[in-house]
Amino acid sequence: MQRNKVRRRQHFERARRYRMRNNEPNTWVLTDVALIIRGATLVPDEVTELLQIEPTAVRQPGPDPLGYVPDTAGQWRLQSDDLSTKTLSCQLDAIMSSIEPRLSTLQELVARGADACIRITGYAGNDSQIVLTAAEMERIARLGIPLSLSPSLSER
Repeated sequence: MQRNKVRRRQHFERARRYRMRNNEPNTWVLTDVALIIRGATLVPDEVTELLQIEPTAVRQPGPDPLGYVPDTAGQWRLQSDDLSTKTLSCQLDAIMSSIEPRLSTLQELVARGADACIRITGYAGNDSQIVLTAAEMERIARLGIPLSLSPSLSER
């Protein structure tokens, strides 16, 4: 775990120095894109069967036995692989390419009462911005589910 923190800090510092040298805007770093489907009675195995996609994480509905997560909703998550998809555009493309062919099934889940969103997380510094192209925004809009931006403002 400590090794990952060091690698992330080094990556952030290299990106910051590169942007300063090239007068580029300060953007979010170490981004991550996920499709999250939640519901009070959501059974993750049923979502997997309907979408025919293996999730990267699931949570069964009900209270967390250890008490760490106060949310009792079931959750199904498809998260980008940060080892093979380094940039935000690649991460978003990986998630969208997986879910776009199954759009009608996703919309059916939402019609049944599930909540779904595309969530983008990352580290954001002072005056940083997230850059999404018009084509990327159009792809997200076609899904008919919200886009959630979740910046981490903590010190790195």
